[in-house]
Amino acid sequence: MYSGGLDSEFMLNVFMSLGIDFVPVVVRLLPDFNQHDLHYVDKFVSQHGLKPVYIDIDFDDFLSSGKMFDIAKQAKCSGHQLP
Repeated sequence: MYSGGLDSEFMLNVFMSLGIDFVPVVVRLLPDFNQHDLHYVDKFVSQHGLKPVYIDIDFDDFLSSGKMFDIAKQAKCSGHQLP
């Protein structure tokens, strides 16, 4: 999972330096909730010739459908925002 942040970018650099074959997986939170992070994803993958797999999640639907609360219950989360 590649978020575009420093932690996941560091791990991709480690994988590349060790010669580990991998495919970055990126979650896009629709509509454009994480667009600022995707800017860094696009820049990094193009610089390194990587082809990420994108998973689109309609965040508004995730909240309004109650799926978020179902996951929180199943995972016994201490806060509803954690899922």
